[in-house]
Amino acid sequence: MICCTEAPCCAGTVQPEPPTPNGTEAEPPQACSPPKAFSQRTESTRSDISATEVDRKAREANLYKLDALVVGTPLAKVNLLQEQVISREDVGKSEKDDGAHVFVALTPKVVTQWCSKISYPLLEFSGEDQQVGRPKLVSAFPAALVLADSEVPISLQFRVTALPSNKTAFTVGVAKWPGFKLYFGKGFGLEENSWGLQWAAEDGSPSKQMDTCCNHRLSKGDLVCITCDTWRGLATISLNGKEAGNFSIPGGGTYVLGATLSTGSILTMNTHAMNPRAG
Repeated sequence: MICCTEAPCCAGTVQPEPPTPNGTEAEPPQACSPPKAFSQRTESTRSDISATEVDRKAREANLYKLDALVVGTPLAKVNLLQEQVISREDVGKSEKDDGAHVFVALTPKVVTQWCSKISYPLLEFSGEDQQVGRPKLVSAFPAALVLADSEVPISLQFRVTALPSNKTAFTVGVAKWPGFKLYFGKGFGLEENSWGLQWAAEDGSPSKQMDTCCNHRLSKGDLVCITCDTWRGLATISLNGKEAGNFSIPGGGTYVLGATLSTGSILTMNTHAMNPRAG
């Protein structure tokens, strides 16, 4: 091809850069780099994802958090550091740090069965351990229990389907485990390392021996909900959807939730959402 102009050929010659006003050559363009803050956030996010993939407990807690957001059940709040899902042992440490804090919502896990293996053996369990009753002529304060979960809040909900009038006591609550007496104890709230409420089966009136003030009488058909959150060190007891007591418990360790039955009483698990009118 023949070039018909006197100017340098555009096909084979590189045009020089025009001089700058001060006579120096222009610097070549620099590669674009992301803002520093964006880079730091990216690295933090990448490390968080890697930690969740490697740590089994972190992965399970993260999945449970997502389930909680989908279900839409009332949530308990846990204060964590730097948008990470961390273990219960690290919660106390994170509260002393100066980093930014967020709240991770965890839905209480509802128990569906009594744990007959750790309960008083002479209680009568039925319906795949969803119902328990106290027969006559057994030891005082026989306990029906479930184990608390050390990673997520747990909720025990049951209906009092039978409550005959007699001279025995009915108690509910939370206790350190092992150590809580399955029989011949003092019941929740009076037994050592336990927290709870007590009622007289004779008329359902609250026990006068308790330091915790409870103004709610217990009756047949009532729905009892006991919640234990070992992360926050908190236990609550509700009667027909109204809070009857709340207790601060030591963090760490293993706990049980449950009831000691009065003579002839029967308790049936409630596996629905907390609703006083649910069957």
